[in-house]
Amino acid sequence: MLFNPHVIDPAADLSRLFQKTSKVIPSKLFGVDYLAGPASDLGGPATITAYSPNYFAHYPSQGFDCIFADGSVQFVQSFLTFNLVSSGTLATAASTQSNVQYDQVYTWLENGN
Repeated sequence: MLFNPHVIDPAADLSRLFQKTSKVIPSKLFGVDYLAGPASDLGGPATITAYSPNYFAHYPSQGFDCIFADGSVQFVQSFLTFNLVSSGTLATAASTQSNVQYDQVYTWLENGN
């Protein structure tokens, strides 16, 4: 699981958005299935990730377990997220591009896109 994944500004300030429990925004994503597969499973460089049936438990249903800051849990079928992650173009190396990309994924999951 990715826990407390949001940052203040993915392009500039990588401090966690929720630094205290009193600062939690109820509708925001607070935890989600891990979004990376092992490089050996992918047959490619460790900086690129893609899901495969060998690694992603929810591969057939194309969804993600999401925990929201209000304590609710939902299984979210986000086809935009699934297509990005399964395409192998989701960067895993820390970079501004990957931070912005992950922020977009979290927004898609929050909105169920």
